[in-house]
Amino acid sequence: MPIYQYTAMDAKGKEQKGKIESDNEEAAAKSLQDQGLFVTSLKVSSLKPSKAEAKKKEKKDGQESKGSGFSFGIGKIRTKDLTTLTRQLAILLDAGLPLIRSLRTLQRQAKNATIERTLDRVATTVESGSTFSEGLAEFPRSFDRLYLNMVRAGEASGKMELILNRLATFMEKAAKIAGKVKSALVYPIIVLIVAIGITVFLMVVIIPKFQEIFTGLLDGGKLPAITLFVMDVSTYMQENFVIILMVIAMVVICIMMANRTPLGKW
Repeated sequence: MPIYQYTAMDAKGKEQKGKIESDNEEAAAKSLQDQGLFVTSLKVSSLKPSKAEAKKKEKKDGQESKGSGFSFGIGKIRTKDLTTLTRQLAILLDAGLPLIRSLRTLQRQAKNATIERTLDRVATTVESGSTFSEGLAEFPRSFDRLYLNMVRAGEASGKMELILNRLATFMEKAAKIAGKVKSALVYPIIVLIVAIGITVFLMVVIIPKFQEIFTGLLDGGKLPAITLFVMDVSTYMQENFVIILMVIAMVVICIMMANRTPLGKW
């Protein structure tokens, strides 16, 4: 019968480490849970992996170590995907699965390469004896300070599934608020673009025709200062039409990009 080495949190939030003998990993986790412990790490301590498994793991680690190293080669998990991932992890933990098994399960089910590689690194870090929050801290692009602090609170309280559920709910609400703000900005942006287009059209097409009419009617007479100013602006815009058009296009693009940016970090 294999012996498992475990790391768990008790009801007071204190970390407990030890060994337990059981038929399999599920039975060991269930036994620890019956003792009021929240399992964060559970691995076989008395059985060595086969040569084939060791060779496979060594080959996999060698492939991951090429190129970027550490976590620079892994991209950022999108907020929407991270929300879903957090909710799924909370469900698995609430069902009684150990943390590492939950991470490995989500890793196998992941369709996104970034999520798969991130979960693999985090699970490996936890298996080596580090805490879950320390594993997540290696990926600051995906997990910000709020996320890490919430996970640390879950580790300290032994209610990781509850904390992750609350975190996922908060992220969902933040995404809804950001979506409403973006929708509210669509109409003002359209109005601004139309207004700019009309202004350019008046200055480049209409004003020059009025300038010809005024020049003919006054027969060399002096026009009011405001009229001369408008005509000068029109002339400048005609001479630099391409540059002005590029500037307007850049402004519109910047506004659209800003509208796509999430409202801060959840």
